[in-house]
Amino acid sequence: MREETVHLNGREEGEKAVVPDDPFVTRPFLEAASLLPPGRGRGFTLSARAGAATHHWGVVEMSRFGLKAAVAWAAPSGPPGSGRAAVWPSLLSAVADRGHAVLRMGSHSTVRLGAADLASIRSFAAEAGWRLRTSPFGTYVIDLRIPEEKRATLLERNHRQAVRKTDKAGMALARLDRASLREFMRVSDETYRRQGLEPHPRRYFEALIDQPRSFRFYAAIDREGRHHANAVIAVRGAHGIYLHGGSGHRDVPGAGVWLHWRIANDLAESGFTAYDLGGVDVTEAEGKAAGIRAFKARFGGVFERYEALDVVFRPRLDSALRHALALARRLRLV
Repeated sequence: MREETVHLNGREEGEKAVVPDDPFVTRPFLEAASLLPPGRGRGFTLSARAGAATHHWGVVEMSRFGLKAAVAWAAPSGPPGSGRAAVWPSLLSAVADRGHAVLRMGSHSTVRLGAADLASIRSFAAEAGWRLRTSPFGTYVIDLRIPEEKRATLLERNHRQAVRKTDKAGMALARLDRASLREFMRVSDETYRRQGLEPHPRRYFEALIDQPRSFRFYAAIDREGRHHANAVIAVRGAHGIYLHGGSGHRDVPGAGVWLHWRIANDLAESGFTAYDLGGVDVTEAEGKAAGIRAFKARFGGVFERYEALDVVFRPRLDSALRHALALARRLRLV
């Protein structure tokens, strides 16, 4: 096991960024340092070999209250059949050796572990004395192989009405580039602040938009060129996966629904076979998470259930971190 590159908040002198074969798995992590405030965390990549295949993995290291946790945004590169399950002991040991309390995987549909992955993780965790904690997640996936006319009939009634009304309002779908980021950032910043969250910095989105083969930026734009909703789609093979998005507080009602519908159509026209709406929490019966789940369900996609998995390396530190984060959220410190 060896660490190919460590990318901190601003590349250190002499540090060389290495981008392995699967750009979706690694590039977001090489740029993740742009997202994290200085001193709060860093992104790093690891690699391990299994037979003739080399598997790369990107992890974001978060530091809160003097405690460290790791978050994986994607499974290691390489299909499960290429021996990926065999590299988990090396990868997990490397994360544990960095002093993390816990590693979280699967809180977004970009992390989809197969049965062989889970079996390997469970076996090695038992040997190492680590605890595993699971929580149910899922995602709605729109089958883009279905003709548009048929997919339209699968939309829930309110979503169909929103699409028709927004069409009549003269909305247009736009693929964005760097020149469009100012208006994109206006909507993004407004969305995060409305939710009580710190907006992502512009340089983070610049890092993504500069990788058009891996990320697509879309916006719903009116006749005056004003953005009413936007979205960032990760490209993984023939699947588009929703990563980020937002809408203006006082903008055209239904613009967000219209945008997802038009993105699905654009992806289908580009040869994609599926649009993954990005994962939903299935544990809450009411509240914000339940509302998001209902919104995504109304597009008529197929629900695919999976689990978020926490590998707890240091239970006492993990417990302290969870309690500290819960208190900070109540006090609106994070």
